[in-house]
Amino acid sequence: MPPPPDAALPAAARTDGRPAGGLLRWALLVGGLLAAGWFFWAFLRYSARAAIEDPNWSHILVVPVISAYYVFLHHAKLAQMPARVCWWGLGVAFVGLFSYVWWIYPGRNDMFRGFSMILCLFGCVWFVQGTRRMRLLWFPVCYLLLAVKIPDSIWQQIAFQLQQIASAGSEVTLTIAGALLDFRLLADGQDFVMTWFNGSTYEEARFSIAEACSGLRMLMAFVALGVALAFLWDRFWWQRLIMVSMAIPIALVVNIGRVTVLGLLNLWDPELARGDAHIMVGMLMLLPAGAMFLGLGWVLDKIIIVEETPGGHADPVAAPPDRPAAAGASPGRVLVYLAGGGALAGLAGAAYLAGLDAVAAVDLVPWLAPAAAGVASVALLVGVAVLVVLLRRGGPRWVGALAVLTGVFAVASVALSSVVAATETVLIKEEVGMRHELVLLPKNIGPWAFVRDQPPLDKDRQDELGTDEYITRTYRDTRLAEDDAAAYAQVHIAYYSGMIDTVPHVPDRCWVAAGMLPGPIEVVTVGLDRRDASADPSNDAEVRVPVQLVDPTRPDEPGFARLPGLEVPATRFTAFESERPDEPLTATYFFVANGGFFATPNQVRLQGFNLRDKYSYYCKVEVMMPFLRDAEKAKAGTADLLSHLLPEVMAALPDWTDVRAGRWPASEDPPALTAAATPAAGEPARADDPAPPAS
Repeated sequence: MPPPPDAALPAAARTDGRPAGGLLRWALLVGGLLAAGWFFWAFLRYSARAAIEDPNWSHILVVPVISAYYVFLHHAKLAQMPARVCWWGLGVAFVGLFSYVWWIYPGRNDMFRGFSMILCLFGCVWFVQGTRRMRLLWFPVCYLLLAVKIPDSIWQQIAFQLQQIASAGSEVTLTIAGALLDFRLLADGQDFVMTWFNGSTYEEARFSIAEACSGLRMLMAFVALGVALAFLWDRFWWQRLIMVSMAIPIALVVNIGRVTVLGLLNLWDPELARGDAHIMVGMLMLLPAGAMFLGLGWVLDKIIIVEETPGGHADPVAAPPDRPAAAGASPGRVLVYLAGGGALAGLAGAAYLAGLDAVAAVDLVPWLAPAAAGVASVALLVGVAVLVVLLRRGGPRWVGALAVLTGVFAVASVALSSVVAATETVLIKEEVGMRHELVLLPKNIGPWAFVRDQPPLDKDRQDELGTDEYITRTYRDTRLAEDDAAAYAQVHIAYYSGMIDTVPHVPDRCWVAAGMLPGPIEVVTVGLDRRDASADPSNDAEVRVPVQLVDPTRPDEPGFARLPGLEVPATRFTAFESERPDEPLTATYFFVANGGFFATPNQVRLQGFNLRDKYSYYCKVEVMMPFLRDAEKAKAGTADLLSHLLPEVMAALPDWTDVRAGRWPASEDPPALTAAATPAAGEPARADDPAPPAS
């Protein structure tokens, strides 16, 4: 039997589009993936941490698997299409690289950093595989966008709307169920009370729709499921559009059913509506959601029937053969492509850094003159032209393109790592512990006396809050009568560290979600009246205030706290209860982030963290006067309480001067006794203490 046409030819002269050796091809592929993984490692680690630690985004680990499965399903079609280099893809890849670096600094946005990584991947695939194959490969690449974590500041707004819809829908379904099962439902915002007679005994069960029940955790899973089922099978474009657009409505319907089931389980056994059982009910809701998507797909498939020709399916149109190459992709030529890609990355990086310095005054590389941007840009264009000529003259072009990308990512990774090391930038912040637990805050501070600590939240509410380091405490001003509404103030403090995102749990969202009417919101300055404050000898920008808490790193010295100043920027929000629209309820909140004061969540994200800091934390401090409906008196009472309490809070938080000096976190655990004249944390409230409403 004669050999195949190309079998007698030397490897370098084959024209079937295969590289000179399979080992060389796989070496380039593995090397390129490793180099790209090194470049994007900080974001990949951030995404993996979000998937593991945040239940809202656990689907992140599944999305790449579905993308890979889509490519596997279409590998036969891809094999019929020749790989053609498309130089537009290389341009898109560089735009993605530049954008990724920009959103590290000065953009400082993890969501857009993720989008930039996907854009770079899109350009790389387009460059190596060509436009024809990209008509199939665009979906698995774009599907990865569903694995990019959206900031809580945006996502919680979606959750708030879902809570309202879930509350209204669940109220209807539970009311109907009550008529059938003989119980009565009373709804107040997202709080439900079900009452019934058990023989001669009147009983009731309460539950609330937290964000965990609102569909927040399942929404992205439902969207990812709907998009996958729309594209994994061949369908018309309008069918896919309908299935994708139905993802959110199906999520809402399923979650209304979820809340209804939890409400009915609460009648039988309240423990079945909490904890692991609660989570199991949520996971089981994926089954009816999948059934709805499959049913919708079946209906759409039956709307239009495509008749087959008598001869059966038409044979696929044969793809035109790739142009024969004059020479194979020899190791020497591959080295040229690698060097060319590295040179392109170096020139592009120099142009980017010089342009960034000229436009945004970011002096990352002091010795790089702004004029270098123009020179590097011209050299970059010349380098691209040279690579075009080289790829057109020799070897299977996609192998050369793969070698170019490998060189680009190798040099880009080294350059990014070098800049990060030279500037001492820390892309992934570490957690830093408090110096004292919040429950050890003094119970008597100046004229303010301890009234009560609210009991810990249940697991669902705590998951909603996002931390287990929090306290909600009520103080009373002993200078006023016990029946004076202005005598009581409620403080809520929550501490977060490590994985930083904007804080969504603020009164202007939570109070409205609870059914209150929103009023004005403004940024104010709260002045602290501390005449005993003095300049800090180790930091001219801070003041030192004596406190009761003792620094665990200086147990023999009197306690003191460093503050960035005695003026605190804060947000003041006013709301009204529907039954008393003329009596405002005012809350004041602000954030302490890495030793600084900030009024809003966005200020925490944009200004609160230095790129060179190894650690990061933020702490929300919220004060309200629960019984007072006079806005001016509430402002005065809040300022007076914070003048005494805030220095103690700062003494409990990490001292940022010590953190930067390496004195904190301490190598050893702090001593058990950490406060002077502090009663035991578990001291019960007196029976005659007033019980303020929950925040």
